[in-house]
Amino acid sequence: LYPFPGELTRPVVDEMVSILEPSVVSGGPPMILDGPMQRSPVLDALAGVEEAERQEAEYEWFRYSKMALPFLIVLLLVAVTLFCLTVWQAPMSIKRLESGTPRTLEIEHDDENDDEAGLPQGNRNCRIAAFIIIFVGILIVGIVMYLKPKVGARKGGYMLGAVLLILGGVVAIIAFGLDVGNLNDATYCRDRDQGTVIIDIDPRVRCQTYRNIAVATCASAGVAGFLAIYTGIVVIVAALKAGKEIKEDDFDATYHPRPISRSSRTAKTVVLVLLAATFAATVILTVFTILLHEARETKYLDEVVGTRFTTNDRSGWPEKNTRLRLALTILVIGALVFNLIPFRSRVVAYVIAFILLVCTVLCIFAFALDVKAVDTAKDMPCPIGWDCEYHRYIAVCVFDILLALLLMVYILVEFVVRVAMDDTHVRALPYAY
Repeated sequence: LYPFPGELTRPVVDEMVSILEPSVVSGGPPMILDGPMQRSPVLDALAGVEEAERQEAEYEWFRYSKMALPFLIVLLLVAVTLFCLTVWQAPMSIKRLESGTPRTLEIEHDDENDDEAGLPQGNRNCRIAAFIIIFVGILIVGIVMYLKPKVGARKGGYMLGAVLLILGGVVAIIAFGLDVGNLNDATYCRDRDQGTVIIDIDPRVRCQTYRNIAVATCASAGVAGFLAIYTGIVVIVAALKAGKEIKEDDFDATYHPRPISRSSRTAKTVVLVLLAATFAATVILTVFTILLHEARETKYLDEVVGTRFTTNDRSGWPEKNTRLRLALTILVIGALVFNLIPFRSRVVAYVIAFILLVCTVLCIFAFALDVKAVDTAKDMPCPIGWDCEYHRYIAVCVFDILLALLLMVYILVEFVVRVAMDDTHVRALPYAY
């Protein structure tokens, strides 16, 4: 135990006086010792208590790494995507939730006809490839701008991201050119809609014209391609104008630092605005691509076999899978949004980590349920003359396990590895209290 100032004993007072007496007798300044430095147990104890209190107060603050913010944004995007897929694929309405079978029935295509909603599938593949390439380029440039590595690595990252942006823009322009020639061929043949357009695949199917969505898709492809190419050129120019890294040899008699200007800040703002605009354009392009993809020739199971609507499962997920994923994604999104609030409390950080850990386990459980449901649907016989497709439901399984892996990596890096390697608050003093 430490002796507090109000409990000083006589031997301790005599020791303090003996330390102060040499300086007073010699006539020197107060507290300046003529002989070798002597230490007082009382002063050391008081200093130790203050240091312990400072460390304890500092330990209550939790500090995230520099990669925490981009990681949280990626996690939030994945969780929101999984939530939207769950709502989209669930056979539900505002008032009720029904059970479904994770498969889609499409009219059987021959080898010579690969159209989808009246448009060639090659057009769709070009648009998807353009989105992926542009998104990766935007992600690389954004990470480099956020991390601010050394000048050499920064220029390399900018160049790589710019090349991907230009390449993705070229692919989007190609998709634009392909779509222009097929605008009048787009049709909507989904579900129970009875239209006036007869398609070549099956004369029994009546479809509706879908030209407006095709025009919007074509325009969004052109805009996204132009913005991606322009943004890539701007990023290359900004990378070439970046200053060199200052070395120790530069600080000599002839070195004169340049005055600080606002050009770099302006260039950064311009690049950020262009990146945001390009990302928005590519997202809009992807949304219209999905709309065209969902307009393909599909039917519900009861329409195929000619039974009543309520006697067969609809295309979608079983009810328990939908409920679990809805609860899981809402919990993850809420925890991630709460984590974005700049709380510095270590207790709050650990509570959020525990919630995310529980969500990780739920993601793995949802992944197992979804895979089981898809496997069960694949074992069911497919009606004659129809193709059973499962790719949209397999995508949900992929997002299940992807969200689980990303949450696991985030928890391990931020709350396990960094905390275990942080020795700032380890008490190395030989005393305890």
